[in-house]
Amino acid sequence: MNPGYENYLPPRRREPCVRRRHLLGGLTLLAMSLTAAAGEPDVDALIPVGSQERPARLTLPAPTGPYAIGVFSLHLIDYARQDPYWSTPHSRELMVSLWYPARIEGREDLAPWMPARSLPRFRGELADLFSQLLSPPDAPPPGGSAPSSPAPNPTPAAPVHISLDAVRFPVSHAVWGAPVAAPEHEQAREKAARRYPVVIYSPGYGLNREQGTALVEDLASHGYIVVTISHTYESAEVQFPGGRIEYGRHDLDGSPHVAVAVRREDTRFVLDQLRGIAAGVHYDSEQRPLPRGLGEHVDLTKIGLFGHSLGGATVVQTMAHDQRIVAGIDLDGTVFPDIDPLHSPLDQLEAAMRQLAVGVGDRPLLFMTSGGAFGMTPPVFFGPFVGSFWGNLSGWRRFLSLSGAGHFHFTDDELLLKQCIAEGIIVSAPDDRHLIDPNRAVAVERAYIRAFFDLWLRNQDRHLLNGPSAQFPEIVFE
Repeated sequence: MNPGYENYLPPRRREPCVRRRHLLGGLTLLAMSLTAAAGEPDVDALIPVGSQERPARLTLPAPTGPYAIGVFSLHLIDYARQDPYWSTPHSRELMVSLWYPARIEGREDLAPWMPARSLPRFRGELADLFSQLLSPPDAPPPGGSAPSSPAPNPTPAAPVHISLDAVRFPVSHAVWGAPVAAPEHEQAREKAARRYPVVIYSPGYGLNREQGTALVEDLASHGYIVVTISHTYESAEVQFPGGRIEYGRHDLDGSPHVAVAVRREDTRFVLDQLRGIAAGVHYDSEQRPLPRGLGEHVDLTKIGLFGHSLGGATVVQTMAHDQRIVAGIDLDGTVFPDIDPLHSPLDQLEAAMRQLAVGVGDRPLLFMTSGGAFGMTPPVFFGPFVGSFWGNLSGWRRFLSLSGAGHFHFTDDELLLKQCIAEGIIVSAPDDRHLIDPNRAVAVERAYIRAFFDLWLRNQDRHLLNGPSAQFPEIVFE
């Protein structure tokens, strides 16, 4: 095993043949999945806009932009590609969601954060994650055995046991299938200015696309069309139209470059489908009509990509193999080359990293990492071999760390955990990790993600990326 990656490997799942409870975070942290509305919403989960009822005990922070937002999911089938997780003939199937500036017409329904059929399994997964986050470091995993290497304390602390059976989960801030709104600026009278930049989001290994909803909704509210991807059979659950759910069933802990390669091709396939959508072609396998105005407002000359954890590695891989991506953001993720990073000779690994950098070329790339765990200079953060990738990039690049953040501060998880504690749903242990407040973390992330895409997709410089800001002292420029 190469020492340059040894400290960045995912933890081995304790139950690899059970439906994916414990999943890879691209930077050695455990990840899990949060699932949301996929394919078509459950009617009972739709919440009327303006309803006086509290729709859910848990909520996500409201988007900050001037636009209302809509969402619509597509079932896409790549008939030209054999699904790599099947041993028998089976075309690759994906679920994606499109988030966009919307025009609200009368009384509408807000889309659920996740479909009801996924909730029974999801509750246990989220409870397990919360338990691990709040348990003392030397506690055995919930439902598992003690670590193989003994802790200094011969009597490990007991893990925190959590039940989320009574929790009502959030709804989104998006109206399901609403028509697309026209841009609200003076120049929009010109045809080219009537189109919105497109940003694609890839979640962490084993996570579903809904885990990044707080970040995705905000981008859409500021005039972006955001496409989120669930990577089927790697994501813990993916619900397709009609209620079919496909569960994660492939263990790639020992070959992360294989998962990244699959994700890369997923992303490139979605890019191909967007070209048809912009032309008014309906690629949805159920032939459901697209939201009105979607095709005419898609600008495929301005495409960005961002991802969390292994989704961040997906950003780098896709940029290196597809010139359609203009700019990318890696959120708390590492970089994987085209070859096996764990067992390849070191000289081959360094050469592969340099080649990856050549593929990215001079296109802008932003890394934002959880400063609480990885706030170091880039070569230390990446390891010596991935550092060769960073050093060989020829374009604009920045490496930022978010002080006090953990790996899940770049997802919805920490937001929900804090609310569960505040609501008294979790009372068995205090959260004494001394991390940044999740709401503040999301506000900071939203600001820098938007500043990056505004700069490179809209040529609008908000100056946040020039250096430290008194408005956001939590961001450290490395």
